[in-house]
Amino acid sequence: TNDGINFMLEDSEHDMWYATDNGVSMYDSDAKRWHTLLSMADESPNPNHQFLTLCEVKPGTILLGGYAAGIYIINKRTRGVEFVKPDLIVPEKYIQTMHLDKEDGTVWVGGENQLFNISIDGTLKVNYAEVFGGINFITRKDGDNLWIGTKDGLFSFDKTTHEKRNVSLPLERFKVNTIHQEPDGTVYIGTHHNGLLVYNEADNYYHRYTKDNSALTSNCMKCIVASTNTPWLFISSDKGIVRFNKNTNHISTWSHEQGLQGVNFNIRAGITTHRSTLMFG
Repeated sequence: TNDGINFMLEDSEHDMWYATDNGVSMYDSDAKRWHTLLSMADESPNPNHQFLTLCEVKPGTILLGGYAAGIYIINKRTRGVEFVKPDLIVPEKYIQTMHLDKEDGTVWVGGENQLFNISIDGTLKVNYAEVFGGINFITRKDGDNLWIGTKDGLFSFDKTTHEKRNVSLPLERFKVNTIHQEPDGTVYIGTHHNGLLVYNEADNYYHRYTKDNSALTSNCMKCIVASTNTPWLFISSDKGIVRFNKNTNHISTWSHEQGLQGVNFNIRAGITTHRSTLMFG
């Protein structure tokens, strides 16, 4: 329904979901059919049609967030939609990112004003919330901790004690757009203006790649996607797609000259499918 793709999700049944600037679209891979929900064409009182993130809680249940003060719960079987406004510390203006905690099945949610944890068991329940502004990205660090990327840098968050620690890197302030962690603990951090940061907490290793010291053509990294069974990371930016070799640190860039129709991509809009296909929005 719209060419502005803000987030993509392949669910556990290998169907594709797209959060767009005009509703959410789902491609049924078995029936080879498209279904659209919450667009401006729907006869729905829903005032919001621009969505930023998706999360599958369990097969058949999809959470959707965007520029609204709540979360949409989608029943994939019936394509029914329920809008729920969580009981939070302060009103939330939008939902930017969601992360399924595979340790306990809950979902960590980041918005403009706070971090909160929810569970879905018939109804939506808020298990924990705290004021924590400007969250752009949440991902797993280990069984006890999360990486949280914000407009003010990178944080490590303990899920049990709720202690958050600002990761001290040789940058005064940087906005995190995307995070990818390798099994050895090396973290690749895509920033909005400061290039690509590579950090390993255990080894105390840090390196910053920018357009001034590498083959990067931009310092704005949008989404990091790992290629299956290869040493390559693919990183979308505002000037094409970067290919980064984790073993050799070799960087190459694809842009108009290599056949890309568009070169400016959206934050968090990238995925590797079960067929090892890379997709960027």
